[in-house]
Amino acid sequence: MNTPKRLQPGDTVGIVSTSSPTTPEAVGNMKRYFEKRGYSVKVAPNALAKFGFMAGTNKQRADDFNLMLHDPDVRMIVTSMGGAGAVHLLPLIDYKAISSDPKIVTGLSNPAIILNAISHVARVPTFHGPNGVEFGTGPLT
Repeated sequence: MNTPKRLQPGDTVGIVSTSSPTTPEAVGNMKRYFEKRGYSVKVAPNALAKFGFMAGTNKQRADDFNLMLHDPDVRMIVTSMGGAGAVHLLPLIDYKAISSDPKIVTGLSNPAIILNAISHVARVPTFHGPNGVEFGTGPLT
């Protein structure tokens, strides 16, 4: 397994929407949560897109995910929501990019299929644990 480096203060967290759409308020909460803890945040260009019941087209969602994989500053990728549609991204993900530059990738529910594919194909461990909407709400805000 190609283990990603531990996240350090000042590292960049990328927020992507791989499944169902999210809201500007939820993305704002996610962004504030990570910035408050000393991380930079990049929000994918199509993170707020909507296409039917998904967060943008398959191409938009895959392009955003791959953008974060190719960005050397991004050390952690957080999915914004669960929902539906992540399975359509599997053939579009650049597994070589994450294998050559392992990053922390976390998500839960529907994005778990992406996590499993990354672990299997790229040999990079991933983390099943909260989607971005869980960050920035509740007692740890």
